[in-house]
Amino acid sequence: LLIFIIGPKRLRPLALAVNSPLLFGKRLWAETRIAVFRQTVDTRSQAQRLRGALPRVHFGDDWIQDCVTEIFKEDVTRYHIWFENDDLECSSQLFSQGTIPALSALQKHNGSVYRWNRPCYGVYQGVPHLRIENRVLPAGPTLHDVMANAAFYYGLMSYYSHQSSSPRELISFDSIKANFFAVAKNGLQAQLEWVDGRSHHAVALILNQLIPCAELGLRHANISENDIQKYMNTLIQRVKSGQTGAHWMVKSFEKRRDKTQTRQSPNQTLKRMVQQMVKYQDMDKPVHAWSLDFENIDSPQVEQTPIRVQDVMAKEWASLTPTDLAQLGMKAFEWSDWAWIPITNSDEILVGCIDQNALSQSSADQLSTIADIMGPSPFTVQAKSLLSELDLTLFEQTDRIAVVDGTLMVGWLSASIAKQELLRQTHQLANRAA
Repeated sequence: LLIFIIGPKRLRPLALAVNSPLLFGKRLWAETRIAVFRQTVDTRSQAQRLRGALPRVHFGDDWIQDCVTEIFKEDVTRYHIWFENDDLECSSQLFSQGTIPALSALQKHNGSVYRWNRPCYGVYQGVPHLRIENRVLPAGPTLHDVMANAAFYYGLMSYYSHQSSSPRELISFDSIKANFFAVAKNGLQAQLEWVDGRSHHAVALILNQLIPCAELGLRHANISENDIQKYMNTLIQRVKSGQTGAHWMVKSFEKRRDKTQTRQSPNQTLKRMVQQMVKYQDMDKPVHAWSLDFENIDSPQVEQTPIRVQDVMAKEWASLTPTDLAQLGMKAFEWSDWAWIPITNSDEILVGCIDQNALSQSSADQLSTIADIMGPSPFTVQAKSLLSELDLTLFEQTDRIAVVDGTLMVGWLSASIAKQELLRQTHQLANRAA
């Protein structure tokens, strides 16, 4: 059974359960948790990285050949011990006396190595056991979804544990590993290699092969037919709609950020999303039935966070350095709609600006550099300044303002965006007052 659990069947439940696509307002993997956890617990030295040593959070590097003890032996010899053990029991002596050893030192060390499917040894009421800690499936977003995911996973385990063929006879470990990361990155949009040697879209594979297999496995485990139909139908609807937790978060985030009338800062948008997620969780409404339009849904008001310039500034701009030739500056103006271009040094510190008139006057000199003709720094505003305190008269002299953090240029703010955001804030205040 262990071989099947550590094998290819653990990847498909992840495809329909991805639930962490955003990190600090940035869109990353469909299940970003996979990459973030690996990075945060990566204690390898530079030399270990260069030679390809596995981090403590890893997928594995091969099939189990004979016994689960292979994993424990690998982890004991591969990873340094983090936690000392005060229990001085002699396991072999206890065993010879007819007592089951707790192997507490092994348990502690095993707790510091984070395989995505981790075998865990334990003793309960004098009986030793081996449990499998499935760390692939994410939680949520509702209890109903969690139950459906678990039914899918255990249904597949039940089904495939009664098949005669071993996974390693059907598909290579490298293919399984590639599938794992494809699913973590793309969710239901992943393209996966299956045991028939062909590439399948995750949606077709789940609907046509895996859900029917999971149903058979659940029946073999004597799960009630009502529960089987309840949770498998939930999964079918989720897969057909394409709306996993990750999909809902991304689309909701993009929709609220793109709507002109209700455009919010990333932090405000995320707070509003979390508020709505909690509401749906309280209703235990499965994620495939969640609406992307929740502007008018009755729910407690989110505490309004003051909008700062950094929340609405643009982060891409045409930029020149003091050592660039003036001719490059002329081209930069041709390729952009800027009335002036900021000049930053190699550390991105704002050191001045240049406008098209100044460049035109120096165009005769082929060797002129930006440093020869640039002027002082343009109008600036600190990134953490409150937008409501911004002096709009600045825009009477320029169409956009450089945003700085100290002296470091971090963005720019146009007159249109500033006025639009201030107008929206005014409307929100008026609506709350009414």
